[in-house]
Amino acid sequence: MAGLDEDVVDEVLYLARANEAAELDSYISELSTQTKRSKTELYTAAIDPYSKNSALHYAAANGHNGNFSRYS
Repeated sequence: MAGLDEDVVDEVLYLARANEAAELDSYISELSTQTKRSKTELYTAAIDPYSKNSALHYAAANGHNGNFSRYS
């Protein structure tokens, strides 16, 4: 599975960090349609290249205690 563009990763991580769950879901759904990759694949591929953190890490680190299952 090829990695994601840096801008895509940044957007996914930002939306998770900012607790923009509806916007993140919409963004991932659109990206899934465009790339023919599952949402799970996209969340799994959206990893910060420096810290190795995922959307789940960023959401939890910022105190967002909603439905984290969407980020993993």
